[in-house]
Amino acid sequence: MPTITVKPTVENSRRCSEPEEKVETVFQDFWTQERVEAIQQLCIEENLKIEAVNQMIADYKFSGKEPLRETVLSACNEKPKLLERKKIFARVVSKLLDIINKFDDALGELGEEE
Repeated sequence: MPTITVKPTVENSRRCSEPEEKVETVFQDFWTQERVEAIQQLCIEENLKIEAVNQMIADYKFSGKEPLRETVLSACNEKPKLLERKKIFARVVSKLLDIINKFDDALGELGEEE
């Protein structure tokens, strides 16, 4: 997964924000945009339907269960060859869980500190 340069982007966001706006709000907006871009990048790299990826993320957050092989493979824009399916499934699930862990699970503590 590509590395994200946080400092310049946060500083740019801060310059554009109103003085009364909370830092948390600016960061939430920034983090949401980074999450959307990470999901889009996954869809481009793996040739996936973005709606299906968003649904897999929502299902995982609701149930805590990884997506089924058929769910992942049906999210592909082109049906993968039989010999490639196992690799594609493992790679997509791994990247999907990385996105969830980075952008959703790790951010939970931020809102609770008030």
